[in-house]
Amino acid sequence: MKTCSTCQRVDVEAINADLLMGKSLGDVAAKYGVAKSNIARHAKHIERPSTDPDTFIAEARSALMKILQVEGRVNALYALAMGSNDPKLALDALKEHRQVISLSAKLSGELNQQTVHQHLHVTAAPEWLSLRALMMDALMPYPDARAALVAAIGGDTSVQG
Repeated sequence: MKTCSTCQRVDVEAINADLLMGKSLGDVAAKYGVAKSNIARHAKHIERPSTDPDTFIAEARSALMKILQVEGRVNALYALAMGSNDPKLALDALKEHRQVISLSAKLSGELNQQTVHQHLHVTAAPEWLSLRALMMDALMPYPDARAALVAAIGGDTSVQG
């Protein structure tokens, strides 16, 4: 029986994490330099998280332990790179460490990737109300310009200066 080449990779845990987080096969393949077809075959047999709460907690603890193990390996690799004066290896180790930190933050919920939408109502801001009053006062001698400004900004035509 042929073994999965992706399962044999040292970064298989990171690949699995990306797949389980819903990243596209193409994105994962490009990120790790693996053929998309290999990632597609691999994705079919990786373990999916359980929906059982107790199992979920145990798996989360297990995942955290794995992340900590990977972080230890990355730190050891970085120390080796610094000791052997290998800047490329050191940079690669730092990049991997950044990925480990990101994965850990996602798992712990510290890194929220949801977009937050805020709605600003500029017309109710005190600064706008003050500026509008100043403009209306300044245009008092010019009724046509004042009316044009009111029409342009959609303001209240009953504003008195």
